[in-house]
This record gives sequence, C-alpha cells and structure tokens, in this order.
Amino acid sequence: MFKYHFLRIKHKRLPVSTKFKDAMLSVVICTRNRIGALKQCLLFMIESARHFLRDWELIIVDNGSSSEIFQEISTIAGVQLLPLVIIIEPLAGLSNARNRGLKYAKGEIVAFTDDDCWVDENWLDNIHEAFEQNKEVALVGGRVDLANSRDANISVRSFDQDQPVASFEDIQKYMIGCNFAVRKSAFDAVGGFDPYLGAGAVAKSAEDLDFFYRILMWGGVIHYSAACRIVHAHGRFELAAIQRQSANYIFGRGFWIAKRILMGETNFWRHIYWELVSAGKDFRVSHSLYLLGGLSTGFIVYAFRLRK
Repeated sequence: MFKYHFLRIKHKRLPVSTKFKDAMLSVVICTRNRIGALKQCLLFMIESARHFLRDWELIIVDNGSSSEIFQEISTIAGVQLLPLVIIIEPLAGLSNARNRGLKYAKGEIVAFTDDDCWVDENWLDNIHEAFEQNKEVALVGGRVDLANSRDANISVRSFDQDQPVASFEDIQKYMIGCNFAVRKSAFDAVGGFDPYLGAGAVAKSAEDLDFFYRILMWGGVIHYSAACRIVHAHGRFELAAIQRQSANYIFGRGFWIAKRILMGETNFWRHIYWELVSAGKDFRVSHSLYLLGGLSTGFIVYAFRLRK
C-alpha cells in the first residue's frame, strides 16, 4: 500500500450562514488554473445546495494555481450558501490533490466532481439517497452527459438505468472519476489515490480506475446510479485536443495494467492482448503504441519502486 505525505497548512474558510460540524457529506473539487470553469461549476453547486437540507461541506483543493482563487470565488453571488473550505496541495498531480481532500474531509461520504462539471440541482440529495438506500454500498458512480453537443463524446457515462458494478469490465463501462462518491471507511481500508497515476503525474490518467478497482478487490459494493447526474463541460471539440485526451487515457490504462501485473495479477495480460487485437482490426497503430508505451513505462516505474 502506498504511503502518502501531507503538509500542514493554514486554510481559508469563506463566511457561511451556519457552522457545519461533523458533516455527513463532503464534496471535493480539485482545481488548477481554471478559475473560469470553477466559477461556473460553483454556480450549479449553489443551486444544488438550495435543495439540500442536511449538513455537508464543500472542499476546494487548489493544486498550484498561479493566481489567488480565494478572492475570485468570494465574489460569486450566492456563495454564502456553500459551507466552503479552500485548501492547498502544493504537490502537483490530481491524485495528490484528491488525497488532500479525502484527508481533510469530515463527512462519512465523500463525493468528487471536477471543476469543469455542472451538477444537477438534486445531485447532493441523490448522492445522499444512494447511500441511505443501500447501507452495504461502498462506492457510487453517477451519470455524466455532455454539456455541449459540439464537444466530443468522451469522458461521459450516459446510462439511463442503475447498475451493479461487479467486474473490471463494469468499472470501465460505468465508472468515471468526475462523478463518484465513496464511504470514508472504504477509503481508510484501501488507501488513497496512487500519486503515479492521474493528470499531472507520469501516467497522465487512470487514478480513478485504480481506486475503483482496489475498492472492488477489497470486497466493496459498487453501484452506478443514473440519478446522480452531472454534465461535463470539457470543451474538447478540436481534433488535436480529442486525440491528446484519448492518448492520455490509453497510456494511463497501459501504465496501470503494468502495476497490476507486477502485483501478481497476470490475467491482465489478457486485457492487453485483446485491446491490441481490437486496435489492429481498426488499423489504429497509434492506439497500440500509446498502450504499449504506458505498459513499458509502468513496468519501469513500479519495478523501481518495488526495489526501494
């Protein structure tokens, strides 16, 4: 299991109308140099907060923004409705930022979304209900639709029906890192996000895949809930941006599979084989190269780590 190191820092609280202690639900949003997207995200969170009558907290983790986001956020109309805390994680990488948010969170349930996502007005209520209705569930994933129809149909999960998530294939199909919630007890059991994975790290992605899979291997119940809906305003409609993001996903997946193989799960060679076969049928040479590049890099990184 990975060991994580956190810095003790002062954090800033925005003024709120009520003091929230021992919040049942914590929401974590990690951000870096996207104040415009973050402001839009918070406007939708404010609307969801109007409908949510239970104790909760919103944690924004600033992962090294070049400008001061505290002053920017404090000017948003209605921000006083949010039980908001801003903290700083100076170590670059989405995994480090998410680990900081999880470490700080007081809630029994910790929900994650991204700064370029807009939550449904009932998002907070529906996350609460998803865990209340099933006391056995450890992790809940939610529906993700496109905010703009011109954007590429990537980074979405638009399934209408609730589904149990019981396999690696189910995780790939139904789960995504921009919309999920986990019991704090499950996080405590499996450990945090792998700092080698995710945006800003060497693997570029797959921190969510890794976390979901470890919850599943631990024996945690995972469920996809269509009612826990957000829309993703990722803004990728130009071919270069789409190809770059797709390449990061493929590279990260190969990197992560190297980790699982080195941990003794040799059955993952099968996933590499079939993905390469599929790419070959479609003449996607670049797909194969990104996958093998991630796999080889992952072997080097994790093998080196195991020797320490």
